[in-house]
Amino acid sequence: MSKLMEAALDPSCLLCLTPGGWWSPLRQGVIWPGGPRNFATEPGTFYDAAVFTPSGVTFNLEFAVVDFAGTLRVGPWGCPLYGGGIQPFFYTINAGVQESIYPFGTLWIATPIGSIVRLTGVFSGGTLQATLAIDGVTIRQSTTPVSAGTVPRALTPVTNANVTGLSASIGDGAGKTVWFHPSLSERLRLITCVNVLNDGTRFRTANASLGWSIKTALPAGLAGTVLAQINGAAVTDPAQWSRDTATFTGAASNTLEWLMVFDAALTAGQIARLSN
Repeated sequence: MSKLMEAALDPSCLLCLTPGGWWSPLRQGVIWPGGPRNFATEPGTFYDAAVFTPSGVTFNLEFAVVDFAGTLRVGPWGCPLYGGGIQPFFYTINAGVQESIYPFGTLWIATPIGSIVRLTGVFSGGTLQATLAIDGVTIRQSTTPVSAGTVPRALTPVTNANVTGLSASIGDGAGKTVWFHPSLSERLRLITCVNVLNDGTRFRTANASLGWSIKTALPAGLAGTVLAQINGAAVTDPAQWSRDTATFTGAASNTLEWLMVFDAALTAGQIARLSN
């Protein structure tokens, strides 16, 4: 058993967060209500990333338009799902170089409030075959060339406050889901990531020009010990952790490998064991 898992099972540990998952006793009064996040009332910027083999990878993204009557914008100049006007629909890594993919270019469509928008696709034969549907009706399909030797990497930013019920998943082409968003922690509202990129080994800023943070559902004002691995070094009660808001806020130069929050003061020996 790893030291982190052992610590997570300690009764005083309220949260143990790593890029690979989280552990929490889910105590009464700690978790927020479940259900999809309404970005109209709680706007945020989320990123996540994962690398997959290029052949047969499928994806499915779905959201509901809640207060954006009239026009749905899809493309590099903005979309309710991919907001901010600067993010691609998907991107790949080819020989270490990021290549943006805009399968629909710029697409403007009348979209009533309450519409369900779904984007699906598959990487096959050196192309990305994508389909856009609204309320089950196919609106546009496209076939976009993908460079030979490229490896798909999912990117999911959400900055627009006009959608809710976001879901995204990546499949391996054989019926197995290998990545999904929101993660279980976000679905349960335990963890809310803002401008965070999770590359599987650490959390870091997705866009260095913006602030990044991980908000937890823990009670404000906890007086126990907080431990974190920041930029490869273990830190006790880091300045990036706010006890008032139970939020970790990182600088652009910060990375976070793990975070543990306790409701009791750990001894020097306990801290040393967990920090080494």
